[in-house]
Amino acid sequence: MENKPLTFEEFSPVGKAKWVEKAKVDLKGADFERKLVWKTDNGQAVQPFYTREDLPETEYSEQFLKCLPSQGSREWNNLYKIKGQDMASRRAQIEAGQKIGATGFVIDMQGVEALDWEHLFEGVNLEETSISFLNSVRPDKIVIEMLEYAKEKGHDPSKIKGFIDADAFRVFARTGELSQEVMEQVAHTITRLGDKCPEFSAFTISCSEFTDAGANHIQELAFTLNKLTDYIERFEELGLDKAKILGKLNIVLAVGTDYFHEIAKFRAIRVLVDGVLKTYGEEFANCKVQIIGASSLWTKTLYDPHVNMLRNTTEAMSAVLGGCDTLILDTFNEAFAEPDAFGKRISYNVSRLLKEESYFDKVVDPAAGSYYLEHLTDTLVSEATTLFLDIEEKGGFVKAFESGIIQEQITAIREKKQKNIASRRTTVVGTNRYPNTGEHIDPINLPESDAQKLTEQRAATVFESLRLHTERFVADGNDRPKVLLALYGHPAMRKARSTFTGDFFGTAGFDIEERYFDSAQQAAEQSANSDASIVVICSSDQDYEAEGLNYVNTFKGISKEKLLVLAGYPKELEESLTEAGLDMFVHVRTNAVEALTSFQQKLGIIKA
Repeated sequence: MENKPLTFEEFSPVGKAKWVEKAKVDLKGADFERKLVWKTDNGQAVQPFYTREDLPETEYSEQFLKCLPSQGSREWNNLYKIKGQDMASRRAQIEAGQKIGATGFVIDMQGVEALDWEHLFEGVNLEETSISFLNSVRPDKIVIEMLEYAKEKGHDPSKIKGFIDADAFRVFARTGELSQEVMEQVAHTITRLGDKCPEFSAFTISCSEFTDAGANHIQELAFTLNKLTDYIERFEELGLDKAKILGKLNIVLAVGTDYFHEIAKFRAIRVLVDGVLKTYGEEFANCKVQIIGASSLWTKTLYDPHVNMLRNTTEAMSAVLGGCDTLILDTFNEAFAEPDAFGKRISYNVSRLLKEESYFDKVVDPAAGSYYLEHLTDTLVSEATTLFLDIEEKGGFVKAFESGIIQEQITAIREKKQKNIASRRTTVVGTNRYPNTGEHIDPINLPESDAQKLTEQRAATVFESLRLHTERFVADGNDRPKVLLALYGHPAMRKARSTFTGDFFGTAGFDIEERYFDSAQQAAEQSANSDASIVVICSSDQDYEAEGLNYVNTFKGISKEKLLVLAGYPKELEESLTEAGLDMFVHVRTNAVEALTSFQQKLGIIKA
């Protein structure tokens, strides 16, 4: 009998319901939703797997491709960021960028009134090198100077590439002041450029104020669209027609570390903008909007800052795979220090590595066909559209912001995120988990938040504040608090609980010492006589049941002033151990920020 090879046609298709049914069997009675489905900050339920049945009816890949500036290849601009108020420093940064082959520069104009064009751009060919400007308050002045400089150097204005970011609504969200003058200057600049500089844009909308205030992806997308419609209305009132407005549009999306959601966010923004522009007329369909991916402040940390290099890398990957046209990466320590040559080179080279070694430029839309990403894109488009329309019904971006609606919605999400960070359900490597306890920095003053505005923040700030309190305490001449992890009993459990609590207390900048004892009695006597400010009992629940009460009584009989903590939570022993003098239980459900704040108060590090 001849053996014929099996083909796929001989197998009946298996639907998603059957896979779920099989998973429930393997879970042996455990709840499928609780065990395998998790919720995002957007409130979306993420399934453990996706199938063809999850693909949306809308062909997002096809719609996405129509909106890309170039359908035949995958290219993105990699901009070298220039920052600082000293012109000599800016010139040195441009020279450093030229040495490593930078093809474009983005100049941060924050705090800078004017540029010395002759000095700053000496040797820079504006036809070959893109020049862009961030945080500008005088876009008209920049364009006039740029065109005059280009004419003087014999450059063709039609070949000048770049953009100006002078987003008055972003400033409004951060300061509460809406500058009509800046909007008039942007409108004037759009008119002045006209068709003279087709590759240079003066109309840029940013979403960074939402991202860095703790917003979720749906809010970022929706509120950016609300800004767009408000801008169009206000520019029309200033005499611009829609063709001029929409022919010069850039959107800056700050990118975070939620890898797949960020990819979907970048894909979704093109579809959403296209949908909004179509409402102004079919001639605006498939408008070639430039999408710029930029580092977010929210994801960066003060402690263990080199981890920010990894964050920059995953953020860059998401932006590129999501289809950004331009990428701007901050240095790993830019949130709290002046960028240096090393940091700038590393950040610039991330994009080059993705292109030249990882070949991210070989596929136009690598997310196409992924059941999960297509479903996620569809979800973001749908829910962002709903929120966008809700804000429009309330009068649009400015009116909704003035009434506090936008701030309230973002604050609710930020507080949820910070609660997850405080309880360590969300891990911030090097900050609320896996701290480098040997790392000590000079204390700094952290900016206060203003609920009426969208103050720039970092997600890690709440934990960094704890550690900085300890640093200030030590800087004032006090000894650094020491935590002694007293291990005895069951080998595996004592080590697991020691690792957990060492990590826990290390996030507050305390010194950690681990010590093994032969018995609970020995551990109680010697730890009570140690030089530690806090002692943590580390063993198994069975050992706690057998000797925990005796440990606490012995310890407190020798030293009542030391803080005694138990790693774990044997609930049946809570009352007896607490009555005997145990100060606290530390376990996976403990709110770390609240607990560590309490310890700092008891040790006199901060006032109660």
